[in-house]
Amino acid sequence: MTVGQRRQVMFTVGRGKENEGFVEGRMNDKSAHRLPPWKAPWRAERLQGTPKVECHEDVVSLDVVTEEPFKGNIFVKGKAKDPACMRHFDSNGQTYASYSMQLGRCGMQRLRSANPRGMNFVITVIISFHEKFITQYDRAFHIRCFYMEPDEVVSSSLEVSALPTTVLTHKMEMPKCEYTVRRDSPNGPLVTFAEVGDTVFHVWDCHGPDMGMMVKKCFVTDGKGEDHAVLDSDGCSTDTFLLTELTYDIDLMKAHAQSQVFKYADTNQLYFTCQIRLCQKQMGLCQGVTPPRCSSSQGFGNDSQSENSTRSHRSRRSPIITSKRLTEVQSV
Repeated sequence: MTVGQRRQVMFTVGRGKENEGFVEGRMNDKSAHRLPPWKAPWRAERLQGTPKVECHEDVVSLDVVTEEPFKGNIFVKGKAKDPACMRHFDSNGQTYASYSMQLGRCGMQRLRSANPRGMNFVITVIISFHEKFITQYDRAFHIRCFYMEPDEVVSSSLEVSALPTTVLTHKMEMPKCEYTVRRDSPNGPLVTFAEVGDTVFHVWDCHGPDMGMMVKKCFVTDGKGEDHAVLDSDGCSTDTFLLTELTYDIDLMKAHAQSQVFKYADTNQLYFTCQIRLCQKQMGLCQGVTPPRCSSSQGFGNDSQSENSTRSHRSRRSPIITSKRLTEVQSV
C-alpha cells in the first residue's frame, strides 16, 4: 500500500528441475510414453529471465515473459477455480503475460511490522503452463509487498519455497515538501524581509499520493547557536503569542499558522527549522496522528514548556523530512 508514498521492492524467484520428457494420453497408453519429445502434442514453455513484480497503492501486479507463446493459467494458490483470483491465457502468439490482484483480496494476508514500521501483504501465486494440471514446468511465487508507514521507501519481496531465488527491486518516489513564509494570507507573496509586528503566514505544503503529514518540532534560531522551540513533538504550538496552532487542509497535505514577526535582540536574521512526519491515509495510518489535538491553554510566556521541547528535540532521532526557511527581520 507507495506509501507513501508513493517505493523500494525486493523479489526472490525460484526455479525447479528441467523437463525430462513429454507424456500424452492416459496412464495405461504405453505407446504414448514412447513418443520422443519432439513428437509430443504440446510443448512446455519456460520462463525467460525473471518475473517483474510491482506493488502499487491498491494492486499487486506480476509480469512474466516466456520462451514460447504462453498458454496456461496464472492464479492464487488455493483459488484456481475462483474467476476473481485466476486468469486464463490462450497463446495467440504472445510470449508476455500480465496478472494483477487487488490488495487484500484472494486470501492475501496482512501482517503488521513493528521494525521497520509498516504493513506486509503476502500471497502465493502459481504460473501453470498447462490448462488443467500442475506440471514440473510450473512455478510458485511467494509474493510479499511491504509498505513503510513513513513512506520513505516501499519494499516488496518474493519468496519461493524450496527453489533458488533471484532479487528484484523497485523504488517508490518520496513526496516533495516545501516550507515558505508568506504575507497577508497562506497564498500571499513570499516573504524574505519583514518588519517586527508584520503579520505573516508560515505554510508547509507536501505533494504525494494518498499521504498525510504532521508538522512538528519547529525551532527558530539566530544562526549563532541560540534556538527556541515554537512547535513541540506533538505538532502543537509552545507559545501561541509567537505562532498560532496550525490549521490543516482537508487532504492533510498542507498546513499553515499565523504569526506576528519577531526577532532576537542582537540579530536581524531568523532561521526556521521544522520536521514533517508522513503517514499512509489509505491504510488508516494517519488516524490519531494528524491533525494533532492541541490544548488552547498554551500561550505567551510558556518558557518551561518551550525549554522542555528544546531538550526533547536534542535527545530524539533525526526527522523523516526537514524543511528550512530563512527570514530577515528589520531592526527596531
